[in-house]
This record gives sequence, C-alpha cells and structure tokens, in this order.
Amino acid sequence: MYGHYDYGSHHNVDGSSSQPNFGGSSSQPNVGSTSSQPNFHELAKMMASEYVMANDPYNTQKKQEMSELLKIKNRELELKAAELEIRRMENRQRDEALYETTIDEALNERLRQRLFG
Repeated sequence: MYGHYDYGSHHNVDGSSSQPNFGGSSSQPNVGSTSSQPNFHELAKMMASEYVMANDPYNTQKKQEMSELLKIKNRELELKAAELEIRRMENRQRDEALYETTIDEALNERLRQRLFG
C-alpha cells in the first residue's frame, strides 16, 4: 500500500558527513556519480522519496497522533505540577499549625509557672 523508503539511498550510513557532495571533492562521497557532475537522477529520486514520505497519509496521521499524545502528556505534567504545589502548600500549613501548637504549649506552660508557680 505504501512505497518503500530506502534510507540507504541518500543517507550516509558509514559515519561520515551526511551532506551530499555535488562538487566532486574526495573528502565526501558524490551522490551516485563517479564524475564531478551531480547525478540529477539520484537527486530527483531522493527528492521524490522525501516528498512521498512528507505527504504520506499514514505518516501524516501518525504525526497528528503523536502531536495529540504530546499535548495530553504535557497536560498531565501540568496537572502533576499543580498537585505537587497543592501538596507542598498543605504540608506548609500543617507544619505552621504544628509550630504554632508547639509554641502555644510552651507559652502556656510558662504562663502556668508564673501564675501558679
């Protein structure tokens, strides 16, 4: 149903630069040609293949699905951050209440000692 995408036809897989060489220098491989002239047939095949991949309905659908998934994950992270902030605030309120209770007990004990002691 979908055309075969040959990654090796225009992607350099031997670890050197991935840019095609249209000038014919020896430091980079020439795109499908041994002469110093660019091989327009190979270039046209490469461009057509990339065009098909970019306009393939399957790939377009997958990109949309991934985009939606990323939006969902982003929203989940936002909600998790909000939950953590709420938990932090609750912990702070609890710590402040505990501190006030501890201080109140210490003050009450000193007042009792002064008044009744």
